[in-house]
Amino acid sequence: MIVFDDKYCMEVFRKLLERDSTTGQYEQIQQLLCVWLEEMGFPYRTLRKGGVIADLGGEGNPLAVTAHLDDIGLMVRHINPDGTLNVCPVGGLYPFYCVGENVRVYTRTGKIYSGCVCRSPGSIHVTEEELRDTLPDFRKNVCVVLDEDVRSAEDTRKLDIETGDIIALEPRFVYVNGYLKSRFIDDKACAAVLLTAMKTIREKRAVLKRKVYAYFAAYEEIGHGTSYLPADVEDILAISLYYDK
Repeated sequence: MIVFDDKYCMEVFRKLLERDSTTGQYEQIQQLLCVWLEEMGFPYRTLRKGGVIADLGGEGNPLAVTAHLDDIGLMVRHINPDGTLNVCPVGGLYPFYCVGENVRVYTRTGKIYSGCVCRSPGSIHVTEEELRDTLPDFRKNVCVVLDEDVRSAEDTRKLDIETGDIIALEPRFVYVNGYLKSRFIDDKACAAVLLTAMKTIREKRAVLKRKVYAYFAAYEEIGHGTSYLPADVEDILAISLYYDK
């Protein structure tokens, strides 16, 4: 009898959440994944644009099982005159889902800065009615305020922050009384489930009835996560979350 190792699955899920991986920012989480695959003993290869394909063994009728590692997030559109950041979404992120969220800004020189997604004006209850009723809009009234003493665009650029830098949202992981709350359950939870199944296959020396690839994609949130597949794949099974009312 094969029992699902939920303790291992939760541990893997936590570690995946600890790696910020807004689409395009795959290096750290991919390195972690490759360490696990080497420990399990599965042969794998990385893709030039990001992503990992592992060979789980088996013969005939090749199947690719895929889950994605990337998250929705933000990117610096430009630096405002007061030093705050005008941002645009990466993936399907709506402004009202992230106002008030803590974030990390990743520069291309390797520096990381913390900040917060803010609406301007912030004190909605004391603003004019027409402003109170205006929805948050990345182009008009939402920005990222850095946890740094910056007062101008020049101050911010001195931190090496520039247009195109990736901004990751805090996952806010909570696990209590058997209930899990977090950003990015889609799809890091599914990636954790797939990795747990792979660990069981290796430990039990399970014989697969068909050839199986595990494909961990890195660009799903912008629409082309598994646009490439090994040439011999006949079927694909995508593991993702479905919210049913």
